[in-house]
Amino acid sequence: YSKYCFENGVLDLTHLKADDVINIACETFNLTRKQLVNAGRKFEICQPRQVLMYYLHRIFNDLRVTESGNKQDGFLSLKDIGNMFDNKDHSTIIHSIRKVESCIQQPEWNPFLHSFYVKLKDAIFERVGVIIK
Repeated sequence: YSKYCFENGVLDLTHLKADDVINIACETFNLTRKQLVNAGRKFEICQPRQVLMYYLHRIFNDLRVTESGNKQDGFLSLKDIGNMFDNKDHSTIIHSIRKVESCIQQPEWNPFLHSFYVKLKDAIFERVGVIIK
């Protein structure tokens, strides 16, 4: 666990913190933390925010639960993630996750959202490093 498989390698996310991912997103999208986590609805902010919510969920929720259901260090619930984003409800986080997952499966559905997904993925890879290519 705490390893994340992408089409271009595997990341060891053991030492990665949620703040690290938020900082990477801020740098990648040229946004301040306040812009990214507050409730603004501007297109150029809300789509990167949705991608960030997706990655926080994948890295700190899905990948931090063992097959037996035990939660590992660094686990974040949907509520925890929502609290990081101006106390958004867990259903908002679920909506963002599903929207990004749909976009991953069908990039032509929303090329802008898909480009944000790819940019953040590449930035995380660059920061954390690829284990296996």
